[in-house]
Amino acid sequence: MPTNAPAPRARPLLPVRALRAGFLLLGLLGAWACGSSGGTPTCTGSDCAGTGGTGATGGTGATSSDGRSGSCTSDANCDTSHGFTCTANECRHACDSHFDCEGDGLCQPLADDNGQPLGDYCALFGTAEPSGQYYTLCPTYTECDTANGFTCVGAGVGDADAYCSAACAADSDCPTGFFCDSVQDPTTGASQMLCVRRSFCAPCNTDADCLAVPGQICAQDPSGEKICTQVCDPTLDSCPWGNASVCGMFDADLGVATCAHRFGSCHGEGKSCEPCVRDSDCPLGICFGSSYTGERWCIDDTVTCNCDGLDTTSHICEDGNGCPRTPGGLQMSCYDFSRGAGDPLAHACFTANTTGTSDLASPQAGCWGPL
Repeated sequence: MPTNAPAPRARPLLPVRALRAGFLLLGLLGAWACGSSGGTPTCTGSDCAGTGGTGATGGTGATSSDGRSGSCTSDANCDTSHGFTCTANECRHACDSHFDCEGDGLCQPLADDNGQPLGDYCALFGTAEPSGQYYTLCPTYTECDTANGFTCVGAGVGDADAYCSAACAADSDCPTGFFCDSVQDPTTGASQMLCVRRSFCAPCNTDADCLAVPGQICAQDPSGEKICTQVCDPTLDSCPWGNASVCGMFDADLGVATCAHRFGSCHGEGKSCEPCVRDSDCPLGICFGSSYTGERWCIDDTVTCNCDGLDTTSHICEDGNGCPRTPGGLQMSCYDFSRGAGDPLAHACFTANTTGTSDLASPQAGCWGPL
């Protein structure tokens, strides 16, 4: 079992919703990362200072000399070289996520006077976020305002999706698109509560709650709860979390197919392999995750197991003694060892092999087999 497995109730300082998985048997090391920042052109550096499209909250009420805000009659009035277009009679910047607005505003849906959607555009703040704070990317790990308590959350230097964040005590301490969760620094093992981006399955009220991750929307899942998700194609494998997700028409008001969890909800009671987004969804243990698919599930500390009489690799056995079946009907594996006091994986039923019977597929951790 690797020494870089997660410490109790903590997550590595990695892209949103990451957990360092310790799964030697199935070859799953490291932590999973979030998706790319999407294809919408962004204005960067000094080109964007103090600017951005006005988005869903309306225009500035005045014509801008730089073509990056204010009224317009055509694209000729706007700074098209930096991604600004004349949309709904305002110079605006299209966006895929809040980070495309670079702290000058939020990425929000825009509609015309008849209520027809026009896409997502940056909506200006009254006062921009200071550089190096929220909505700042930090690919070199030098961009964050450390003097005011901001740190870079990412996979390391060169991670284009790494971002600046700060400490929190509750979700209300975090800006739009984020919530408060435990994060672990893999170099020191120390954990702290930080504002992290809401990704798939995170609770939400509006699309803006989900747009710290490119292209996400807020929609109802089969349980009726609103989650961060994405539009999908039922004929394609187009959802996150691998086998654990399904594409379907779950939100009647939305009227398009979206991704949801096969469990029927993004959380359960905290039992073995029930879905979770963060540790608070697992009152009986911790929220664990796959480095490959991003699927997350609960490890139930009240269930113990052993590998007596079974073949083991690195203290791990499939179908461990005392392990229940997953909600998806798979045999769970047991980690029959303890790396020290408080080890959350000690003698725990912690995952299953989700690849099914194919001889071509590499083994992967999770709780749901192929459909």
